[in-house]
Amino acid sequence: MSILSNTGIRMGASGAGGAETGYQVANSLRFNSGDGAYLSRTPSGAGNRETFTWSAWVKKGTVGAWKNLFGSWDGSTSSTYFILIFSTTDTLTIQDLSVNYRETTQVFRDVSSWYHIVLSVDTTISAPNEDNRIRLYVNGSEVTDFSTTNNPSQNADFGINGTHQHGIGRPGAQNAYYFDGSISDVHFVDGLQLDASSFAEEDEDTGQWVPKAYSGSHGTNGFHLKFDNTSDLGEDSSGNGNDWTANNFSTTAGAGNDVLADSPTTYDDSGNGVGNYATLNPLDQITGNGIALVNGNLDATLANAHLRGTIAIPSSGKWYFESTIIRLYSSAFAGTCGIVKQGTTSWSGVYSTTSVDAPGIYKNSSRVETISGISVNDVFGVAINMDSLSLQIYKNGSTFGAAVTIDAATYLPNISGNGNNTGDGVQVTANFGQRPFDNLPTGYKALNTYNLPDPTIDDPSLYFDIVTWTGDNSASDRAITSSLSFSPDLVWGKLRSSNRHHQLYDSVRQAGSSKDLTPNENYAEGYDSATYGYLTSFDTNGFTVAKGSDSTGGNNYWNATSGTYIAWVWDAGSSTVTNTDGSVDSEVRANTTAGFSISTWTSPSSNPPSGWTLGHGLSSVPKFMLVKNRSTTGNWTVYHASVGNTTALYLNNDSTGQTNQTLWNNTTPTSTTWSAGSTGWYGTSNNFVTYAWSEVEGYSKFSSYEGNGSADGPYVHLGFRPTLILTKNVDTGGTNYDWCIYDNARSTSNPNDKFLCPNLHYRENYRGDNTADNARDVDFLSNGFKIRNGSSPMNKNGDTIIYAAFAESPFKYSNAR
Repeated sequence: MSILSNTGIRMGASGAGGAETGYQVANSLRFNSGDGAYLSRTPSGAGNRETFTWSAWVKKGTVGAWKNLFGSWDGSTSSTYFILIFSTTDTLTIQDLSVNYRETTQVFRDVSSWYHIVLSVDTTISAPNEDNRIRLYVNGSEVTDFSTTNNPSQNADFGINGTHQHGIGRPGAQNAYYFDGSISDVHFVDGLQLDASSFAEEDEDTGQWVPKAYSGSHGTNGFHLKFDNTSDLGEDSSGNGNDWTANNFSTTAGAGNDVLADSPTTYDDSGNGVGNYATLNPLDQITGNGIALVNGNLDATLANAHLRGTIAIPSSGKWYFESTIIRLYSSAFAGTCGIVKQGTTSWSGVYSTTSVDAPGIYKNSSRVETISGISVNDVFGVAINMDSLSLQIYKNGSTFGAAVTIDAATYLPNISGNGNNTGDGVQVTANFGQRPFDNLPTGYKALNTYNLPDPTIDDPSLYFDIVTWTGDNSASDRAITSSLSFSPDLVWGKLRSSNRHHQLYDSVRQAGSSKDLTPNENYAEGYDSATYGYLTSFDTNGFTVAKGSDSTGGNNYWNATSGTYIAWVWDAGSSTVTNTDGSVDSEVRANTTAGFSISTWTSPSSNPPSGWTLGHGLSSVPKFMLVKNRSTTGNWTVYHASVGNTTALYLNNDSTGQTNQTLWNNTTPTSTTWSAGSTGWYGTSNNFVTYAWSEVEGYSKFSSYEGNGSADGPYVHLGFRPTLILTKNVDTGGTNYDWCIYDNARSTSNPNDKFLCPNLHYRENYRGDNTADNARDVDFLSNGFKIRNGSSPMNKNGDTIIYAAFAESPFKYSNAR
């Protein structure tokens, strides 16, 4: 049996949880509700029942069900009952048998990474600070938004810390609500109310929230569970000897082993690279007759269904994972393991081993390699060489047919299977390296965050950020300063609380009362900013706005009294230069690292029959462009790679993608230029501006997904935790089929329920018919986003929806959201 591969240069940040020499968490303990797995302890003496702190790192498995994290109960007496639990709606709830003390509005549905959860209690706190008697922290931030808030009476005793049974993974003696997923690095501090910074900190290089060593006392009944002693899983490492009993866990080597290398740190305590490992993703599935997932999302039953992994195959290098067959479907068909192109909603783009009656390696449902039979307990290995674009399947350690050539694309691990329902569907156990592989080809790596390549951009906020503020209608210019790490070059602002136009300024055209552009209208440059306010300067870490001349509304666009505002801002580099790459010269300011440029240009006095080309300065191919005629009225023309060079889209209206082969001259942009057709542009000798973005892995993505019309909408894999997404349905248009912008500044937790429409001047969460719409929820996740509504503009069944997305954090450094 080989060990997992973590070869190559170690890639960790220097913070306490990211460096090899800092505090490390070696592994985690997997809880499976079907096994009735939990930890139990009955203290011999009571501790402090008024003041205590519980801290743990949690990686969820099952969503949408009651799943207990920590609690106590003796089985009968209500005074012994107190739990911290995930609800059926995926909120976090703190309760006893009679009182629901707290229930978060935030939901926790991210299964791809780790949450740090801290419950901090002190009932001795007096009024008026009674809300601080129970405090909850997630990933270092205190949760303050609750749908339910009930404070315990002062000096109340809770069920925790009495001489009765306590549980991790179930509520003490209650035989219910078993947790599914993994838990790591558990602390309980008896007698102190502590915040999250006692147990974790922000990595100084990546901004990721990471574990750190706890340096204080754990108190009489306190403990620290590291799960690093396989002969005593509940061993207390605090020095107190408060060991826990492990119930229904396995430490036997193989698929059933519940001690996994999956960890919220980059290394284990021996300096070996580990990190967050891939699992199967219950949010990303193509379901026919059903899917069931257990054992930390590593064991799957599939009935005519696909299930993908949480980590995409990197674009270079050699990668490996395994799948063991536990049960076949009759004697006719068996899906095992392979890879699938990102975004596919059918068998298209799948490379896998399948079929009992016609065994082989299949591509897009067609057998491309005939192989020998498939049986229960066979271990299939998938070896993907992205450098040579080849895939080799192994069975029980031997090559399974010849290597297959694969297309250049982004792939996700894929498990597929058949059956009438989950009762007779194919069962498989996946292994991405969190336990030792059966066979590991030389030079191949496991799919974990340690092995992922270093992102081009560690900290996306150095290049894109979001500013929010409240207006004060000051008579003088107002500096909107913030924590920006750059002087912005593109500022796109919007009054959220009232119906006012979007406004856009850039540093190539400069700021000023005649420089506004209006994304939701076809106005020429400088249409109405002198009246309603404007940007006066781009500053070191923000920008300055001026009051307009309107005597009744003051500065409506940028600084109206009590108005709530947002601005999305980009860095386009440090200098503007003349670009001569195209047939028409342009003035270009480009940030090639972040893949963003601003260019201004003047159309020729006469249209050449074959159109013209313009340089964009990116040194890479643009995937998304906005082009506007500044001299006269005209639509905001949008280029998006997913619909290509024969489709016209317009930012300022709700129309569908329209076939237009002349607009982009039927030519895809290159790494140096983009093409403007001989017709479709508004006038000649007019001044234009182009905003162009190319894709930067781990920072930006411009692609599409297919709607399914369900509240359980599509999952879209980005490879990063998004800070902003912009969407548009390109197959259906008209009223309410708007462009939609979501970001993490207005919705700081899931569900993300605040949108603005670039094609409308309406306030936040108002759609095209000028009515409120509070049913367009989206979840931002550690590696992408998931549509949580059946809303037509974002999720009409069978329609293509394009998107532009920018990162808060690359997945390598992302916590669960």
